[in-house]
This record gives sequence, structure tokens and C-alpha cells, in this order.
Amino acid sequence: MSGAAGPPAGPRPPGEPGTWTGRARLAWWLVLVLIAIGAIVAVSARSVLVGVLPSAVLLLVYLAFGWIRVSVDVRGLRIRYGVLPWPVTSVPLRDISRAERIDLRPLDWGGWGYRGSRKVFRRAAVVLRSGDAIKLTLTDGSEFAVTVDDAAAGAALLTDLVSRHGVSG
Repeated sequence: MSGAAGPPAGPRPPGEPGTWTGRARLAWWLVLVLIAIGAIVAVSARSVLVGVLPSAVLLLVYLAFGWIRVSVDVRGLRIRYGVLPWPVTSVPLRDISRAERIDLRPLDWGGWGYRGSRKVFRRAAVVLRSGDAIKLTLTDGSEFAVTVDDAAAGAALLTDLVSRHGVSG
């Protein structure tokens, strides 16, 4: 899956803002699990409504949260989910101390989905699959990560933006 939709995150002339967009989709095997659950419920249901309703709910959950778009610019990092205009997860640039690309393993972060809490556990992540991810260390000491294709480019742009705007860790 191609992730970088914006220009490369390399050096830019002073004053040029720079943007980057990446994407991630739910792990293919989790989609198959959702389809299987829907099919089992539909086949075993005694009425059409009972069979169709859970499948429709699973489809709506996938459309709402089955993929994400991650964007980076002078405002910081933003995550948009599925086809919905909301919710949006935002991390303002002023709150970011450090950004790096990591190889994220879902079980190390609590599984798949939105995991953890920056306020309660000092660690949170949006995890749709294993692999490429951006990990942020925030100025309050908490951590936030998101799985996304071409995470190195997004993390490099964030690092550059943080250094240009005087925030350091």
C-alpha cells in the first residue's frame, strides 16, 4: 500500500511549510475475521433481521474505522478515520518533542484499534496492523504511535518542523 501522497520530507527552503500524507488499512486477516463472523451470524440466525443486522454493523464499523489517513504539517499530526469526517485525532506540533519511525508490533501496544491513554497510561496508539509506524514522544513525557505506510517520511517532516519551530526534547 502506498503511503506518501505529499512531497518528500527532505530539506526545504525556509518558510516553505511542507506537508505529508500517509495511509494505513486494517490488517487483511482482521477483515477476513469480520467477514467470517458476519457470515456465521447470518447463516445461524433464525430470522433475516437478526442475520443481516450484525453483518451491517460490522460493515459500518469497517467503513468508519477500517482505514486511516495520517497527515503532517505545521499544525502537527492528524488522523482521520474511514469515511467519516470525525473523529479526528490531533497532536499539535507544540506538544511534540520527538518523532521517529518504528516497527510497531500490535501486542506491544495492547492490540489493534485505539489503544491506551496518554493521560492515564502515558502511552496510546492507533494500530491497524503491524509494521511501519510513527512514534511521538510528547513534551509531557507521554508517547503516541500510529501505524502508517512510509512512516519514515512523516517522522522526518515532523522532526524538521519541530526543530524549525523551537520545540525540543
